[in-house]
Amino acid sequence: MQAEQKSAGRASKAAVANARVGLVDKETGEVLDEGSLIYVPRRVRIKGFFMGMQGGFEGLAKRKLGAEALNVLMLLMGRMDFENVTRMTHKEIGEALTMKRQNVSRALKTLQAVGVIEPGQHHALHLHSDYGWKGSVSNLRKQQTEDLRKSWLRASIVSAAKHAEADAAISKLPKYADSAGAMN
Repeated sequence: MQAEQKSAGRASKAAVANARVGLVDKETGEVLDEGSLIYVPRRVRIKGFFMGMQGGFEGLAKRKLGAEALNVLMLLMGRMDFENVTRMTHKEIGEALTMKRQNVSRALKTLQAVGVIEPGQHHALHLHSDYGWKGSVSNLRKQQTEDLRKSWLRASIVSAAKHAEADAAISKLPKYADSAGAMN
């Protein structure tokens, strides 16, 4: 008899707990009997983390950039903020790596020449998204689309310049009619 009372007591406590929790339809205000509540923990944010792109790293290894340029690149990636921006002066980079300012400038020019970084305003340096990304994946996709558009534009400009050079060289050649007449 005591066991039955304990069992009934537990069942009534569970019923009260479920009644307190209850699910409510937000549109109608109706209390729903179906379903259960589950605990969903907050997203864990890991500090000091960015996505590295394996193809970009392989490309860097094959370029043989030199120790100074790679050291500067590693520091920039280590200090990178969201959307791949690092704000550091040449002096700050030199102090952090115990490098002369001239060597820092040479390393940054090397990284910029191969397209790894792009200078921005107010000492901002942008890491190209082919090498890594810190930020949301949707913004990465937007940046990759923009980078692709820029590279296509650069290729078009280079191609147009080559065509202009070819046109200029062709215009300096004797005309076909003139050279054909001279041959007769």
